[in-house]
Amino acid sequence: MQTNNEIFEARKKLFSKFKNNGVRGRNIPRRKVKRKKSNLVNTRKKTKMELDMIKCIQRINTYLNELEKKDEEMGEVAQQELEDLFYFYLEDTSKFEYNSKKLYREVKDDIEFFIRDKLFQKRVILDCYGVFKKYFIQDSLEDLLDLLYDLDNYMEKERYEELFKECEEENEISLNECYEILDLDIENEYTQKEVVKAYRKKAIQYHPDKHDDSEKEKYSELFKSLNKNYRYLLKKKFS
Repeated sequence: MQTNNEIFEARKKLFSKFKNNGVRGRNIPRRKVKRKKSNLVNTRKKTKMELDMIKCIQRINTYLNELEKKDEEMGEVAQQELEDLFYFYLEDTSKFEYNSKKLYREVKDDIEFFIRDKLFQKRVILDCYGVFKKYFIQDSLEDLLDLLYDLDNYMEKERYEELFKECEEENEISLNECYEILDLDIENEYTQKEVVKAYRKKAIQYHPDKHDDSEKEKYSELFKSLNKNYRYLLKKKFS
């Protein structure tokens, strides 16, 4: 019977022929390979447009955060207004702006869901560029960047606070006016979704860009009054 030492020596002798013979034998370890970690962040270089979108979105979200800290009710109204602005833009897009008819239908069949699921979850998602690039043709990306710039300007502190000064003048606004301008019955109980739907319908009807130059001034006033009453109703009933 072989002793442990004899077994060890026999193995050592057997394996020695695989070492340093210029060919990797079965028992010679493979060279060490540096493996990529699966949790590494994608190092793809971002385009200028993508970086511009990210900076713009960060500013918008900062304004929302600051407004919410200052006045939680106004913060909620602001969130709804930004969602409305996304809605109006997407509602006005055509099938030629999308990468496929399937993507066009996905958005158009339920714009509200698309916004909440893909673009805006209490805050604008940072990867809007990725979403836009998937759904829209390259030529539309500039327009979408302009949309974000418009949202950024809209949320600019001084301008946004000025808009809400009108809501603070409560003696000058009545709930009757709010319901009337939205074509709603004050005797009925409406959900926020129903109020938002009524507002969007009237906003499309009153928007100055939907009318001839000769009527722009008239509809600008109507649109301004609609927005003032809509914000007030949201704040009073749902915030």
